[in-house]
Formats: sequence, C-alpha cells, structure tokens
Amino acid sequence: MSEQSLWRAVITQALADAGVKLPVGAGRKVGAAKTDGENARDWLTRPNADFNHVCHLAGLEPEAVRALAERRIAIADGLMPAPIPKARPRRPRAPAPTPRQQRQPSPFNRGGIGAKPKLYTHDGRTMTLKQWSAHLGIHYQTLAHRLRQNWPIERVLIGENFRGRRRAPGVPNNLGGSLTTGGSSTAQETPQIDFPKQSNSR
Repeated sequence: MSEQSLWRAVITQALADAGVKLPVGAGRKVGAAKTDGENARDWLTRPNADFNHVCHLAGLEPEAVRALAERRIAIADGLMPAPIPKARPRRPRAPAPTPRQQRQPSPFNRGGIGAKPKLYTHDGRTMTLKQWSAHLGIHYQTLAHRLRQNWPIERVLIGENFRGRRRAPGVPNNLGGSLTTGGSSTAQETPQIDFPKQSNSR
C-alpha cells in the first residue's frame, strides 16, 4: 500500500468515527475524556494545520473533506435526511421461450417432436442419417452439413467424389457427322460406309 493510500485510510476512519451519533450528554461533564467520535469531529471541522497537512499527504482538498464531514455529522445527528441510494437499473429479462422455440423440429426430422426420423435411400438401402453415418464411417455432423447445403443424397453420402450420373458404356455420340462410320448411340440396321473411288488411270 502506498503512503498516500495510508493517509487516505486515516481520513476515512476519522469520517467513520465522526459519522456515528454521539451518546446523550457526551462531552458535557467538565474534565470528562472525549470519545473517538468527538475527537474526530473536532479534527475534521475545526481549522488546524495538522488536518490540512494530512489532506495534502492524502492528495485531497481540505475544504472538500471538511464539507463531507459536516454533511455526515448532520445526518448522524438527525439534522439532515440521509441520502436515498440510487437503485441500479435492472436489466430487462428475456421473454420466456415458447414451446416452439424450446425445441424446433430438426431439418432431418420434419415431423417434429415424437416423429420418426427421416429415412434416406441410396444404392438400394434405406437408413436414417445416423445409420448412414455409422455404415459409412462419416461423422454425423458432416452428413448433416451436406444436407443443409441442399446436396443430393448421392453426393451427401459419396462426398466430393460424386460427379453426377455416369453415362452408360458404349460409343460416344459426340462424333461429327463427317466422321461417322455408321456407329452411334443407336446402331443402324445397315452400316453406311463410304470408300473413296480408285482412279482407273495407270
């Protein structure tokens, strides 16, 4: 604790002693010892060099400390009403959640509370998302995230390796007309193959 804090503690204790109501008849008897409260009141309210020096060491203005002491003494003696402490404003309470807000139906369980979990069919198998997670060894949250992205179920279960439906094996149908040999996605009954004519000149 710093030296300034120590001197402030001295003033704080004097203010506390001065703010206590004195007993009836205190200090009226000749030669009677003064109480701590009377000594504190005299030291705080009467001009004296020691009080000014202590306030200087505490970093406080003597006039401000004396005014505070006089106000506390007046309150203790009933000459001034005690200030009413200001009540701290309470934070508004959040409204209680409605039953619907307490548990929103999951996007993977459209029926709401008590409904059966949604089933997903792929490759001839029908299972829930949790069952697919255990079957494929993929985290449930990963599959759920893919569903939220509106991925098709094939891509949800296969992942990034999904490239859409594969074309059936066969001859591609993107050959130009000038390069066709009669073969295409639909076979012709009679192949039409044109050969260049040979020249008769020798």
